[in-house]
Amino acid sequence: MMAGTLAQILAFSLSTCLIVQGMSIAGQGQRCICGERKATRFPAGRFVKLEIYPTSHRCAQKEVVITLKNGTRVCLNYYSKAIRSAIDGILRRRLLRNH
Repeated sequence: MMAGTLAQILAFSLSTCLIVQGMSIAGQGQRCICGERKATRFPAGRFVKLEIYPTSHRCAQKEVVITLKNGTRVCLNYYSKAIRSAIDGILRRRLLRNH
């Protein structure tokens, strides 16, 4: 009787571990910084910080986050043509300023 109970507890523990491991793999997209809502317009001159996060094992998409002067963080749609051209311009100016 004791061996049967121990086997059930062991089987339950093992299945719980497998379910939890499977959840972390299946929920990879949920670990992104930005959710589904992303701005498609770039508020030029109103931000103090630009952060670009590459794809990773935690998030399958590139993410762009800006911090506005009032401290609000806004996610931008990296795949928007307007956003990408604005970011390219900022990076180009920064590169020229540093050289």
